[in-house]
Amino acid sequence: MKAVAEITLAVLVMCLLFCGCKGYRETDSEYFVSSVCFEKTNGEFTVDIEVLSLKSEEDKSESKVFSAAGKTVYEAADNTVSLMPKNAVFDHCGTAVIGSALEGEDLKSVMEYLYNTKNLNLGIRMFVSEDIKSVLYCESQAMSIGYDILAVESNINKISGVDFKNKYYEVVSRHMSRGGFCLPKVENINGRPGISGEYLYVDFSPAAALDFEESIFYNIAYSGSSGGEISVGGKRCRVDKITSKINRRGDTLEIDIKCRYRHKNDKQNSGIKNAVKAVFSKYGSADMLVPVFGDRCEDISGVEVSVHE
Repeated sequence: MKAVAEITLAVLVMCLLFCGCKGYRETDSEYFVSSVCFEKTNGEFTVDIEVLSLKSEEDKSESKVFSAAGKTVYEAADNTVSLMPKNAVFDHCGTAVIGSALEGEDLKSVMEYLYNTKNLNLGIRMFVSEDIKSVLYCESQAMSIGYDILAVESNINKISGVDFKNKYYEVVSRHMSRGGFCLPKVENINGRPGISGEYLYVDFSPAAALDFEESIFYNIAYSGSSGGEISVGGKRCRVDKITSKINRRGDTLEIDIKCRYRHKNDKQNSGIKNAVKAVFSKYGSADMLVPVFGDRCEDISGVEVSVHE
C-alpha cells in the first residue's frame, strides 16, 4: 500500500507541474522550416530560409524569410540560421528551391548540403526558379509559400496524372542511373506560386527548358500516367491510363505510347497523339533522351514515336 501511495503522489506532483505551465508551448521557442532556397550571384551563395512561427491558439501563426550570403553553401546557410532568434527545426521542411543559375559543382554542393542537414527529410521536393525572391514573397494561400508550392504540385498531379519525380532521393536515383533528372519550374504567376514547366538537367547542368505541356508529355513517355486530365492546346483531355514502352531497333529508338481513353470517340484524342509526337520531334536527340531513357538511346540516329489507343 505504501508503494502504491508513493506512486500516486508522484503522478499527482507531475500533473500539477504540467498543469502549472498553462499556456506554455515548446514550439514558441522554435521555427519550423518550410522551405530552403539556394542561389549564387557574384561568386557568393545566398540561402533563403522560410520558417513558420507556431504560436499559442489565441495568436496567429506566421511565416518569415531569413536570408544571408556566404562563400560556400554551408557558410551561407549557417549565416542565415544565425539570424534567427529561435531554433530552426528542419524536420518538416517541404521544399528546396534551386536558382536556375546553379549548375555543375555548385549544384552538387547544394545536393550535398541537403543530404547532410540534420533531420532534413530526403523526401523533400526539389524545384528550380529563375527568380526565387519573387516566389518567396507571393501571397500565401495557407501558412507558407513552401507549403503552397507543394499544394500546387499536388493539384497538378491530380489534374494531369503527372508525377514529377522530384523528391530528393528520386532526383539522386535518376542521376545515378541515367546521368540526368528533371526539376519542376516554380515562378510567381499573378502574385501566387505556380508551376509552368520543367528543367531537364544533364550531369547537373540545365540542358533544356520544357513548357508545361511539353513537361507533361515528357513525363508520360518516361514513366506513364495513372490517369487524369491532360492539357492539350488549352483543352482538357480525359484519359484513364497512359503507358509507355521503349525499345531499340538497330540505331533507332522506338517509343510506343498506349493511351486508354475514357471516351474513344473523343475528338481530343488526336490532339494527345500529335502533341506527344511533337515534343519528341523537338527534343528527340540522343543528348536530350539519355537522361530519361538511359543507354538504350546512346549512339542512335533517329527516334520513332507511335501513339495508339
